[in-house]
Amino acid sequence: MDDGGIVGSPELLLKVWEILKKGGVPLGLELNSKKCEWSWLNPDCNLVCPIDGVPITPTSEIQILGVPLGSQEFTESFVKRDLLDVAEGEMSKLIDFFFFFSKKKDLMRKKVTK
Repeated sequence: MDDGGIVGSPELLLKVWEILKKGGVPLGLELNSKKCEWSWLNPDCNLVCPIDGVPITPTSEIQILGVPLGSQEFTESFVKRDLLDVAEGEMSKLIDFFFFFSKKKDLMRKKVTK
């Protein structure tokens, strides 16, 4: 499993963690708590994660499969930073390429018409 999410009560999630931790090893699944996340669905909850070593991700910054599901502010900054800025850079390369190609084409025409 590369990405996945489980939603439930803390008690249920602790049971699931133990099942995956013990039952996953024979299947080649080793949990890496540093690569896991815990989010409280109540954004006002300030409790720590009940699983040692698992970092808390604020509700406003939740992402699943690289898609932001958090607050509007977080989603907008994600779109600008990870989508628009990247697209702008790629478009700039295309514009440079077409400008170069256009100039080269003009030079070739001038040579042919001489």
